[in-house]
Amino acid sequence: MAQDWLSMEYQIAQEAVSELEGVLVFLKQEEGKESVHDMRVMFRRWYSIWGVMRRDGWETEKYKKGLGRDIRLAYKILGKIREFDVMCSLSKKIGLCDDVVNAFRRKRDSVREKLVKQLSKIDLSKLFKRLRRYLTEREQILDIKFKARSRFLRIVGGKSGGKSKAKNRKARKMVETEEHFNIVLAEHERRTADLVSRAHTVEELHDVRLSVKAWRYLLVEFFDNTHPVLVKAQQYLGKVNDLDHLAIFLETKKLGLEPHLVKKQISITLKKRDEMRNKFDQLKRSLPYGFRPGLPGLQKPASNHA
Repeated sequence: MAQDWLSMEYQIAQEAVSELEGVLVFLKQEEGKESVHDMRVMFRRWYSIWGVMRRDGWETEKYKKGLGRDIRLAYKILGKIREFDVMCSLSKKIGLCDDVVNAFRRKRDSVREKLVKQLSKIDLSKLFKRLRRYLTEREQILDIKFKARSRFLRIVGGKSGGKSKAKNRKARKMVETEEHFNIVLAEHERRTADLVSRAHTVEELHDVRLSVKAWRYLLVEFFDNTHPVLVKAQQYLGKVNDLDHLAIFLETKKLGLEPHLVKKQISITLKKRDEMRNKFDQLKRSLPYGFRPGLPGLQKPASNHA
């Protein structure tokens, strides 16, 4: 059945909430590394979808001060847990000395326990139910506005709504829906291109990373597609970000290690960070600006899943 862009956004958002609820079951059973990571990935998916929906009027002041605030808190806690997990695995992967790796593990274990307790105080099950209700109520309000606008455009355009043209209306709805999301995609590409052109510092590359990640999710969630260059760019920029955080932590946190030892580990970390940055600099010329895979059911292009 042909969908307008509003009902498509509503359906995708509800599916994302279902994914969050599914991961929550495992999180309650086992607060291990994998379940925490999976929950954070699902929250990241939600934020990418919500970025599109915010543009289209789904977000209200009530959401920002209530649901949005609570979601941000849960996501922030999950992010802190993930940060220490990454530093432990990354410090070992890039060849830092055992003293540093073990110090990170001890720090992670003590911090993780406190963060998991903070997370357990948030009733995520209730939070997701509230989110479902909000989406349904907001969709009904936006649907009235959207249908009123569509009727106005048909009248102005002199288009009849007779039963004989039902098939054409469905086809037109799909085309209009694709055009809507292509406009969203083009806007996001322009923002990303602007960020890439101005990115010189690690902080600016962090903004590029978030934009590339959102671009990739936009293609996955709304077009059921992706692009291998975006996957690779996200990986490189993610490593730049993680290695930079690792170097900052080594420099500013007390791990109970000799200063000369820490200094050497920072040098190793920054060298790896710059290697990843150089790889992205070579790749950024190939970012897929203008890539338009088409909506599922309207076109069947060659798959670019990666």
